[in-house]
Amino acid sequence: MAGNKFSGRKSKEVDQQMIESLSVYEDDVYRILHENILKGESWAIRIWFDRVHGKPTEQKSLEVTNHEVPLFNINYTTIEE
Repeated sequence: MAGNKFSGRKSKEVDQQMIESLSVYEDDVYRILHENILKGESWAIRIWFDRVHGKPTEQKSLEVTNHEVPLFNINYTTIEE
């Protein structure tokens, strides 16, 4: 397979190693998040709501019509000799 061997997704093993190495900070992270929620920090409250209730889904309105609008008109003419 051609390409850069360092590009693309990391393996599950690499992800698991990173999670294990960062898990020693878990108590500190929860404590700091809790302190900032009590201070009324909007970023901390948003993180809590996103994790507990999930992020809101984005909705877009799309209107589809059956009328095709040409970008330009082409007129074919014949040249009679």
